[in-house]
Amino acid sequence: MVLRYIWHISIYRRVMSARRDFPWWEQVQEICMDKLGISGEDAAQGNNNIKVPDITIHNNGKNDSVEQYDSYEEYLAKLSEEDIYYAEPAYANGDDDTGEALELIKDYVDTMDFSDKEILEYTKDYELDNKLNNTDISEITEQDIEEIKEEFGNSEEVIRLECRFYVYERDYEKAKEKVKELINQYRNEENYVIYTDIIVQEAYEKEQNRESMPAEELYELNDSEVKKLVDRADKKREEAEKIREEYDEEQEEVQDHIDELLEQADQLYTAAIYIDVKRDINYIIAKKPAGGDDTGIYDLQLAKLYLVEGDRDTAGKYLYEVIDHSVDISDESAIKEALEEVVSQYNQITNDEYNAELNAAIANLIQTQSNNVVRLSESTINGSFNSYVANSLKYDKINIHISKTDIENYPTIRAYININGNKDGNSELAGDFEKKDFTIIDTRYEISDFEILKDEDSNRVSIAIVMDHSGSMNGAPLANAKAAAVEAVNHMDAATQKLAIISYDDSATVMKSLSGKGETLKRAVNSINYGGGTNISSGLVAGIGEIKDEKGSRAIILMSDGRDGGSASSMEEAVATAVREGICVYTVAFGDCDEEYMKSIAEATGGKYMKASDSADLSDIYLTLQRYIVNNYCIEYDIEKNVETDPRYLTVGINAYNTSKAKEYYIDEENKPEEGEDGEKVEN
Repeated sequence: MVLRYIWHISIYRRVMSARRDFPWWEQVQEICMDKLGISGEDAAQGNNNIKVPDITIHNNGKNDSVEQYDSYEEYLAKLSEEDIYYAEPAYANGDDDTGEALELIKDYVDTMDFSDKEILEYTKDYELDNKLNNTDISEITEQDIEEIKEEFGNSEEVIRLECRFYVYERDYEKAKEKVKELINQYRNEENYVIYTDIIVQEAYEKEQNRESMPAEELYELNDSEVKKLVDRADKKREEAEKIREEYDEEQEEVQDHIDELLEQADQLYTAAIYIDVKRDINYIIAKKPAGGDDTGIYDLQLAKLYLVEGDRDTAGKYLYEVIDHSVDISDESAIKEALEEVVSQYNQITNDEYNAELNAAIANLIQTQSNNVVRLSESTINGSFNSYVANSLKYDKINIHISKTDIENYPTIRAYININGNKDGNSELAGDFEKKDFTIIDTRYEISDFEILKDEDSNRVSIAIVMDHSGSMNGAPLANAKAAAVEAVNHMDAATQKLAIISYDDSATVMKSLSGKGETLKRAVNSINYGGGTNISSGLVAGIGEIKDEKGSRAIILMSDGRDGGSASSMEEAVATAVREGICVYTVAFGDCDEEYMKSIAEATGGKYMKASDSADLSDIYLTLQRYIVNNYCIEYDIEKNVETDPRYLTVGINAYNTSKAKEYYIDEENKPEEGEDGEKVEN
């Protein structure tokens, strides 16, 4: 029976790291490394993500019942079932070494000469681990908690389970009571994270439901600091109401002033709810070792707390403190392994497209750092932080987009380039990259003699944000889409940029024509409600109409979560108009949207397509696209070699950032292959 528990990694780790002087040690280790993909070092480090080729489970010694598993985790889950009598690894190739490994480990265990007490201890460890980590929190009751405490005692892991249970039940008073018990008994960085997570999650949930909750539940009015903030907010709101009564709201200046006062009041109400976030920041800073955070856990938590407070810049500073100094993180840190995987995936990404491996590594890091007491979902601080980290890492690297190549005066070429960031992190946008920064290659030959063209309109940018507000956008999707549009307004440079806000369902509505006035634009965004179908072409046509007569760079950010209910001919006509007017359409898709459809709109107009994992990603995507649109360059050069070659390939690179982008273009459109029904190119 000992073998059943030996294969659980926590027990296997003890066995493999305890007695290396036994004669079978090297043989066991060698076979494990070769066949199971693990070693004594892996086991000693607690590698819980070990993968094995295939594992066969024999039920009660009956060889006619065999199941194959692709991972050690699946194997362990099966091992926990009551009808398993013994388990052994087996492989499809029928290698005899499998049986040899099993016999060696049996002999090894026998030689260890476990006492009955040790067997009982290992068995208890296994059973507790199974209850804590392999049971869905939604299936646990308070009675289950009491039984676990009675059987296993009030250990650190058991108290953490209690905290997780009460957070799941949204009983924050009990959760805070338990987490205080936790940090009083077990003072370490992981528990400080749990403590602040629970406090902040309660505030985060209140902020999400502020409109539907009474003031006495929202605010701790017995707290003098909170009371002052709420009183100031009330006065701002009263002042706005007084102006509304005394003046004509139809006057834009009056309405802008009212909106400004209401936004100030809103910020004060949020500050009152989030007062404990500020206090938690001070708490973590005080707990952080004076010599620096060699665990990475404190800095990662500070990034999360500053994000909740709304200070994205400081959040980014702490996040990159962890990422950039990952090699200095102590081997004893609970997040060491998870962090290394994030950094590994981050170093491999070459573009800003969706990356499943990076996202999975980040989710694992956040769950590890927080011990999953506050779950990772759209409705929690950890879910929000997860999206922030994923998008920060995905979009922070400099990337290039070639929107179009102008061949009207061939062999003179004009290439229009967009970049999603600025040089050396400077605040300047368009114009901060210089000729020396670029490498231009056209169809195998480097172009050294090129020019970056500028005129008085180079820095002028007009963007139409076209938002889906159909019935499927009800709830979080529309709320997040509106928040994303507001973020774009907040990051608008009114001196050089103007935005227009368009919403569409069965038809399109211009909520606000092109403007540089932030309050007016945000009022237009916040007035959008859900309802109706999804006529994407109507939104695109309205967006084109708003910006087509403007000078400088013009672009549309077109978002949808559904499939187009309009006619194909209407979309074809809208796309043709955008191309004719030189307007790039940047498309954003999530939910049930037709990705290929949205991608084709972007490609046809010289824009860029981006996919959102969910609506929570929209803010980061909008800001990234805004950077692409604003950072625009026109590069002109003459082709002197292989002039007759067609098709041609333009590659634009920025060596200092190890980034480049290639684009195919044609001098004679007759040389361009037609596309088949499946979208594949078909040679003529």
